[in-house]
Amino acid sequence: MSMLLNALLLVLREVLEAAVLLGLLWNYSKLADLPRRWVIPAGLVGGIVAMCYAAALEVVSDWWDGSGQERISAALHLAVYVPVVVLGWGLYRPLQSRIVLLAMGLVFVAASVREGSEILIYVGAFIHAPGVKSAVFSGALIGAGIGVSSGILVSAFLGTLAPRNARTWVGMCLILVASGMMLQAVALLDQAGLVAHSTKAFDAERWLPEQSVLGQLLYAVLGYDSQPSGLQLGVYLVSFSIAYGTVWLAKRSTTHD
Repeated sequence: MSMLLNALLLVLREVLEAAVLLGLLWNYSKLADLPRRWVIPAGLVGGIVAMCYAAALEVVSDWWDGSGQERISAALHLAVYVPVVVLGWGLYRPLQSRIVLLAMGLVFVAASVREGSEILIYVGAFIHAPGVKSAVFSGALIGAGIGVSSGILVSAFLGTLAPRNARTWVGMCLILVASGMMLQAVALLDQAGLVAHSTKAFDAERWLPEQSVLGQLLYAVLGYDSQPSGLQLGVYLVSFSIAYGTVWLAKRSTTHD
């Protein structure tokens, strides 16, 4: 049972982030009056690259004196954040359709590569372990189903809102998810010894353990860290301020037109 539960939670954590992002981007397409066909090529590209990345992980991990995996994972986080800032501006100010579609596609591809590769690596590790293989695969399927269902629920909820409220919710949720990814990116670079050491900003482990079910779900969607360093917290606040400020400026300039 423990293997089934572990697989369920790990796959749920990975799928949930990509599913929520897709739900947000789906509604963004609706608000921007753009076709949702971009999801198909973006999903295919993300899936193919995720499989290639997972297969080459041992080689990639040796790059840059053993910090290859952390560097590439951090870059994938950045590949989500930067397009989200662009999309935040596009919520209230006109952008060329191809720029919006490219930004949404890049966000989904980066998220798919990051989450998909981790799922493939985890499940692949048990493919030749007959004693636990069925439990791992069952847990993975259940976790994936819950994650996809959660993304559909997010999309359906946003679809019930008036356009003005939907813009607010989509913008704020994208900002929170993307800013959380920048916090995670700093943690990855810290693990690889690529950033200066920084003391803990606070410790919330006793109130909400990061390894608890809720902690893991918050980590997946919002980048929750129960013991962030001062540098992580600083990067998070700067990232949030830049993204939120971009949306605020776009909205403010619209009201003054």
